[in-house]
Amino acid sequence: MPPGQLAVYFSNNRIIDGNVWTRFAGDAGAAGVSLGITLNYEALINFSELNSGTGRIVLSRAESDVIWTKVREVSSVSYQDCLEMRIPFEALEYQSGDDVYFTVVLADEQSGSVTSLAPSGGPVHVKVPQITAGKLVMTMTDPIGDDIGPGSYTYPTNALFTPGVFDLVKTEIYDDQDDLTFKIYIYGELNNLWDSPIGLSLQTIDLYFDVDGVPNSGEIKALGGRRAVFDSGAAWEYAVWVEGWHQKIFAADGSEVKAAVRVSTDPITKSISISVPKQAIGYAGGRLGFMVLIMGQEGFPSGDSLRVREVMEQAAEWRFGGGIQGSYDPNIIDMLVPEGTRQEAILGAYDPAQARFATLPMIYIELP
Repeated sequence: MPPGQLAVYFSNNRIIDGNVWTRFAGDAGAAGVSLGITLNYEALINFSELNSGTGRIVLSRAESDVIWTKVREVSSVSYQDCLEMRIPFEALEYQSGDDVYFTVVLADEQSGSVTSLAPSGGPVHVKVPQITAGKLVMTMTDPIGDDIGPGSYTYPTNALFTPGVFDLVKTEIYDDQDDLTFKIYIYGELNNLWDSPIGLSLQTIDLYFDVDGVPNSGEIKALGGRRAVFDSGAAWEYAVWVEGWHQKIFAADGSEVKAAVRVSTDPITKSISISVPKQAIGYAGGRLGFMVLIMGQEGFPSGDSLRVREVMEQAAEWRFGGGIQGSYDPNIIDMLVPEGTRQEAILGAYDPAQARFATLPMIYIELP
């Protein structure tokens, strides 16, 4: 068992008051060591007090300067080959979806000086898991590895585009009184590489809704730059566009619906939750058609593209490859497909010679 004390320092953006300094001195005997973030809570373990590999955690809250006030003890720590501790989120005043930043400090018990920090390059960043409201009413899986559009697409060559980041693998739908929430899981890592406000950088997600179920009622063209249309019997009345910097609802006539789309991301489960107000899409229960599309987000789009990354013949640093010359190959990388159908057949059914885009279906469900 190592000598000394171990402290985990947490930063919580919900708390205004905090300390800059730990309770431990530096090598030069300074009053405290700065970790480069505002510190709000400390979880302290004294290794000499562990009994048979188990012990207690002392939780303290930052007051001012280097003052730490004890608030409670937690008897959830064990040590064998590694140290394990369990601290309730609510004990640190975290809520669902919050960002968590923490750093681990090891200090000498006698001198009170810091002996090591982990990680040395800055705090760890994780998120409190998002609690999805409502009743789970549908789960659909999608094949792993079909993030290839009609079967030939390849990722851009830049190293940011790691395997599976556009690979839709599962969609869950939750129904509550006011909203429908679509929880969309991807196979690759969900990293916010460009620091968007909602934690989503590389991906663009479209949701389309056939609310009235009336053939030839609504719009058949997908949003700008998708290069696809819907079957005339499954036209959409509303479309939801989600990317890191824009989350909007459009009506079939192209007008924007003034309603908030709530989006949260969870890099641990690699999921994106999109909550759509039922009232905003005119849905009051019953039969509903929907479709989920995955594209690449593009900050500098060309032509009439609504910020989606283009597919070219050859992959380039910022462009997908595997397409054709012209503007009929879809810029859709993955999609949710109805049972008994194949994505490659759907997205591959475009024909430049006939000026024909790929035709998309809807998936229909019945809700109370």
